[in-house]
Amino acid sequence: YTMVAKTRQSIGFAVFASDGENLRTGRGDILIRLSDPTVLSYEISPEGLVLVAVAAGTATLRVERADKSIVRIPDCGVQGGELTVTVTSAP
Repeated sequence: YTMVAKTRQSIGFAVFASDGENLRTGRGDILIRLSDPTVLSYEISPEGLVLVAVAAGTATLRVERADKSIVRIPDCGVQGGELTVTVTSAP
């Protein structure tokens, strides 16, 4: 993803248990880590994940099940992996 500083981008995602049960956004069941929170932050809403571009730079977001089960993020094709976001300066 590429974003402009001071903007927000919604990314729908679902968390699936190892038995295939859809846990929706999996509050309490997932760990979200950012490589650089001065560049990118996030919020969890009922609809999914909202990326917040803070300042220019590059940051990596990683979503994992707390118990290492399956994570699927359908909008970007990442399954339990990393999402790199480049934030450009606002015009």
